[in-house]
Parts: sequence; C-alpha cells; structure tokens
Amino acid sequence: LPDAAVDLVFGTWAIGAISPPAARARAMDEIHRVIMPGGEVWAVETVWESEFMDLRGPAEQAGDLRTYRWYQSHGFELVDVVKSAFVFPSLAEAERVLGFMFGEKALRYLAAHPSPRLAHGAIILRKVVAGV
Repeated sequence: LPDAAVDLVFGTWAIGAISPPAARARAMDEIHRVIMPGGEVWAVETVWESEFMDLRGPAEQAGDLRTYRWYQSHGFELVDVVKSAFVFPSLAEAERVLGFMFGEKALRYLAAHPSPRLAHGAIILRKVVAGV
C-alpha cells in the first residue's frame, strides 16, 4: 500500500502472534506508514485471565499480559473487555478438540474441571494515529 493510504487498520490476534519484539516494532512501523494522520488502529487480543487461559497455562497467560502491556506502551487505550466462552456439545467433544489442539495439558485441565464450557474473553484496543 502507498503511504497514508488507509484511515483504519483492524487486527485480530495479530500483534500478540508476532515474535520477536523487533518484528512487532516493524509491524507497527508499517501500520503507521500506511495509515493517514488521524486514522485509527483497532486490535482484538486475548484476555489473560479466564478458564480457557488457565487451560493454556501460565506461560501463555504471561505472554498475553505482555502483549496487553505492549499495546499500552504504544499508545493504545483499552476500549472494552468482552466476556465469552467456548461451549462444546459435550465434555467428550471438548476433550477431543482441546486435546487435539493443546495436548495433555488440556486433558489434565478438563479432568480436574470437567465441563464442556470454558469462559474466555477478549480485549478491544484502539489508537488514534497523530497527524504529521
């Protein structure tokens, strides 16, 4: 895209997936290059405290909290926290899907917390890009 070509950039679960930190900085530089002055950047990322994140484990929770702090340090404001849930038709289906995706740690979590429903959440963040 040319410089200052768009007035809105919207990303879902994007910045948190970019590693190492220098790559995140390059991504944000690119966003600032293509967005026009006064444009907005919106992002959705994972809430680090939920049943689903307990299943994922402490390292993933810490990573999602670091991602949120990264957004804060780059001028983003927290707009909303959306509470949701993953709901499976049965505990067996939750074990099948989550066990496939996350392995033994998911199966151990579900054995200790036998429910086909796991609370989850997302944060919505916004930044207005300053004029030139």
